[in-house]
Amino acid sequence: MRGIVFGVAGALLFAAPMAGAQVSRGFPAGPADRDNWSATQGRTVGADRNVVTGEAGWPGLAVQWLHGLDPVTDVGLRFGFNYGFENTTSSLVGVDLQVPVRRYLMKSGQFDIEGHVLPGITFYGNHGDMLFGVEAPVGLVAAYQVDPRFTVSVGGDVPLLLSVTNPFGFLFGPLVGAGAEYRIDKDLAVTGKLRFGPEFAFDHNGGSSEFAFQTLVGVAYALR
Repeated sequence: MRGIVFGVAGALLFAAPMAGAQVSRGFPAGPADRDNWSATQGRTVGADRNVVTGEAGWPGLAVQWLHGLDPVTDVGLRFGFNYGFENTTSSLVGVDLQVPVRRYLMKSGQFDIEGHVLPGITFYGNHGDMLFGVEAPVGLVAAYQVDPRFTVSVGGDVPLLLSVTNPFGFLFGPLVGAGAEYRIDKDLAVTGKLRFGPEFAFDHNGGSSEFAFQTLVGVAYALR
């Protein structure tokens, strides 16, 4: 009997790490180096880390706070002030209030892939009226870490906006481009992003399309 008990216990001890390995197979564990974080380029900020970012350019300005929920997931808050309507050259002033969610999807050597979504609400002054909408832009970034300080990427974003008032309608559009992030030190990085493509809008008057683009530079700072 004692031999059977020891045999079962040994089998369980052997099976536990094997089961854990099977469950986690195919999922990145997050950067092995805790200081190898990123706010924009493929990798996430890391478990329990807080990072603040700021960016400026077209279509506006934005500040953001990101918290590492676990090694592969970030959540946060973002406030944006826009002077171009949804990345277009239409000069409408508005604000975004969003909850960014980033997920580290895959790692292969020096390549990292991250997906993100920014659900929230938006307000624009629309020629004397107030446009209110619900938005959830989504995107994907495929990044290559050239060295520990410098990362470059290609990516795509799809703005998604349901305008509830003035007018009632829907906007979306695939934007593609490149980005980069350079680490000045272990806590500070500078960032850049370029996206461009068509955007399509539909309301009671029918549909229309317009060229849209983002050109943004920024900084990211990791809080200790």
